[in-house]
Amino acid sequence: MANVHSWVVRALSSKVFLALVLLGCGLQYAWVAVSARLSIYDEPYHVAAIDAFSHRWLPFIDQTVADGPLGDAERYGSYLYHYLLSFPWRAARGLGMAVDDRIVLLRLLTVGIVVLALLVYRQVFVEMGASRAVAHVTVGLVGSLPLLVFLAGTVNYDNLMFLATALLFLYGLRVYRATEFLWANWLVLLSVACLGAVTKYTFLVLLPVVVIAVLVRQWSNVVSGLRTGTVRFFRPGNLRALTANYALLLITVVAVSLFAERYVGNLLQYGSLMPSCLSVHELAVCEMHAPWARNAALDAAYPDQPMTLPNAVAYLSNEWLPLMFRYSGYMGVTTTEGTGVTTVGPAVGGWLWLLLAPAGLAVLVLSAGVLRRIRGVAMMLGASALYLAVLFVQNLSDYLTLGEPVGIAGRYALVVLPVLIGLTVIGACRVLTVTNADAGRGAKLALLVGAALVLTQGGGITSYLWSLDGSWLRSDDNLVARSTLRAGDLVQHIILSDEIVSDPRL
Repeated sequence: MANVHSWVVRALSSKVFLALVLLGCGLQYAWVAVSARLSIYDEPYHVAAIDAFSHRWLPFIDQTVADGPLGDAERYGSYLYHYLLSFPWRAARGLGMAVDDRIVLLRLLTVGIVVLALLVYRQVFVEMGASRAVAHVTVGLVGSLPLLVFLAGTVNYDNLMFLATALLFLYGLRVYRATEFLWANWLVLLSVACLGAVTKYTFLVLLPVVVIAVLVRQWSNVVSGLRTGTVRFFRPGNLRALTANYALLLITVVAVSLFAERYVGNLLQYGSLMPSCLSVHELAVCEMHAPWARNAALDAAYPDQPMTLPNAVAYLSNEWLPLMFRYSGYMGVTTTEGTGVTTVGPAVGGWLWLLLAPAGLAVLVLSAGVLRRIRGVAMMLGASALYLAVLFVQNLSDYLTLGEPVGIAGRYALVVLPVLIGLTVIGACRVLTVTNADAGRGAKLALLVGAALVLTQGGGITSYLWSLDGSWLRSDDNLVARSTLRAGDLVQHIILSDEIVSDPRL
């Protein structure tokens, strides 16, 4: 057993295995990118926003009705993804590429963003105390989440936020743990915080815990270092490293400027970080945006309810948790007729979520004594918990105002799932390590085999292949379409049939 375990660990620790994991994830995302119609996850909106920015050189829009159904793009805090992708979009347009092909180009660029995020998370897991083998396996598990596979192959700003969150946690850990003051790490953390905030406004929720934890942790180090003379902000080596890195300085200045222009500007001009659309635009601009028009109609027809504890508990148990569970595997496309084709994936996937989520929570609780000794874990868990809490409160507020559950989507939880999955795997491995050596090694190998088997039941791209038919595909008859449909037929024989397993989400 010891020899087998040692061989497996060496194989999983290798750069070759990591490369295969990243390549495998990238190919799955790219498969979605080149085969699927526009996603139900607001892909038409994101493409429209990118096109609007492609007619301007700066990320500041003086918006008119002619820009289309964008809602508020003038003072909205979620524009960086659209602005950056507007450059390849306009270049492809200049080369005469068809709109459909341009969308595929943007999708493939987005695939690269998500694969890069997985590589960053690999380093996050290592700095959290995972061995290379554990980190590489965890990256594979995160990268194979069915909803991430589908989302990563589409044009959506959540994918850039996924990367920004990985970088925030990585440099948050590095600054939090530092025993000396390093300008470069502080500037990168500041840049990521500001750029993430203008990628998607919900990124702001992750910042308070990380910023406070870093400042509190480092303040004592700085104070004690100043007393003993061991901390020098401008010691020659540190200062030379700072002044030599002009690119980092420039990025930081730009990042802070963009953050200040959007959020400080909003506060000064409108008294809110996120002003309402009608505070910025005329009704004709706002009502073109379908979600805004829907919410306005619902709000007008429903009397607001108070935010009380009974209302919150009822919403949590009757609406939020059941719908988040149901939408954990939710994916779909819009057809040429504008109708949506959706699925929550195979029934066995619902059972896996129902079993694995409580099991993972139990592992986190049982390994809390081990995990709390890892510096920075409380910061990451705190940021993740605050994010989920604010997401719930926002959804609750909308429900009490509109009378219907809106804005509930499993993809929003993808932002913090890598941290939770990473800590679960690290905690389980550490607990098993302190048990009987042979039994611990055997349990780890069994868990590895079990994870591989679980992935065959809806993991990775299999949920997408299981769900689709011809209406999901960009083309009715080409090599990609035929290969995808054949793969879908094959997956039907691998995943347990819904006739055998009833779906707990229905």
